Amino acid sequence: MFRIVQESLNNVRRHAEASHVVVKLACHDAQWTLTVRDDGRGFSPASRSAGYGLLGMEERARLLAGSLRVLSAPGQGTTVELNVVPGAPPVPPP
Repeated sequence: MFRIVQESLNNVRRHAEASHVVVKLACHDAQWTLTVRDDGRGFSPASRSAGYGLLGMEERARLLAGSLRVLSAPGQGTTVELNVVPGAPPVPPP
């Protein structure tokens, strides 16, 4: 989870031109939710090039048996959300 936060913050620093970032970790009903939200320039996820940073985050989420969502739109900032249930078996590669 730390590496996903680290890569999210690297992406904010390199690309977002954000003035604020919020990192939140919460647990509800044995599910952990990690959220990294910025107020930067955002992007269109449908037209994003699959850089190694986002691919690495997706792979780490898979190894945690978690789900990763990247929500963004031009001018609307970006939210990276990871949901994990500890102890769940890893998802096999596609």
